[in-house]
Amino acid sequence: MDRWQDDLIGAVSEPSEQEVFGYIQSASRALGFDHVSYGFQAPLPLSRPRLIWHNDYPPAWQKHYMDMGYPAVDPRIIRARQSPEPFLWSAELFRDVPELWADMQTAGLAYGWTQSVLNEPGGISMLSLTRREPFTPDELDARLPRMQWLALVTHKAFSRVIRARLASDSPALTARELEVLRWTADGKSAQDIAEILLLSKNTVDFHIRNSIMKLDAPNKTAAVVRAVLLGLFQ
Repeated sequence: MDRWQDDLIGAVSEPSEQEVFGYIQSASRALGFDHVSYGFQAPLPLSRPRLIWHNDYPPAWQKHYMDMGYPAVDPRIIRARQSPEPFLWSAELFRDVPELWADMQTAGLAYGWTQSVLNEPGGISMLSLTRREPFTPDELDARLPRMQWLALVTHKAFSRVIRARLASDSPALTARELEVLRWTADGKSAQDIAEILLLSKNTVDFHIRNSIMKLDAPNKTAAVVRAVLLGLFQ
């Protein structure tokens, strides 16, 4: 194991996202990259999923990227949502948004590589490595295993601290509310659940109403979906 890989193991136990990102930056520099970006898209809210983003791109580029609304049309993000296969950036990838590709060229961010991880349940993480010079085929072949290893460790390290943050923001359902919601997810009616758990139907309905309220859901079906996406059944 290379020294940078050995050092990177420490990122897995760091307590904050900023400290984890510091390790990732150092590792990306050791691999010959100028910039690194890591994004995590949480599964909720469904209509506008929460995005957590860390990168060391120039501040002017970060502002321009957001001001232009590029996150909504960036083909790297779209592709990362569809497949965990790593890919190089290219003009072909950006054919539908040539203005973004041109702006990246101007900013010196044209040569990059992205690896995504499709999390369970429902989340997506994405690591991108960027530099000023293009890759040669031999260079890419030689570095690819270490780049993928970096993506895996980055995902593991960030997942731990981000999930802890998201868990602290999640509603606190009681053990009984979760139990009732699990049976609801299995298609059981309130009467079925009452008989299974030896409760009254009114008590089951009470727990379902509480779950709906705590999860800010319009009905019990939506409450089950949100509980699954938040990982409350794990």
